[in-house]
Amino acid sequence: MQTLFQIILLLKCSIHLFFTLTDSIEYQYGWTLGWSIVALFIMFPLLRLHFKHPLLTYLLFALVCIGFLWWFNVPVHLPVEKGEYYGVIGGSINV
Repeated sequence: MQTLFQIILLLKCSIHLFFTLTDSIEYQYGWTLGWSIVALFIMFPLLRLHFKHPLLTYLLFALVCIGFLWWFNVPVHLPVEKGEYYGVIGGSINV
């Protein structure tokens, strides 16, 4: 089971790297490829923990999400429609 998680983690990291190198992902609020990999290293152990202790995992995941929102200063007080990047795809507005 541990080897399967390692293979999936490596595959996910490779996919993120591919999309970053081909400019298919636009990172915002200071998020980078490195942070995506950190998030994967947090997500997969939490996924494994969820099988044995789901309630603990919900609490830990909520703390991780709040931590990321705080660290990257994501404006959660604004409706999505009023956000800086809402509807922007390829430099044009699509609302």
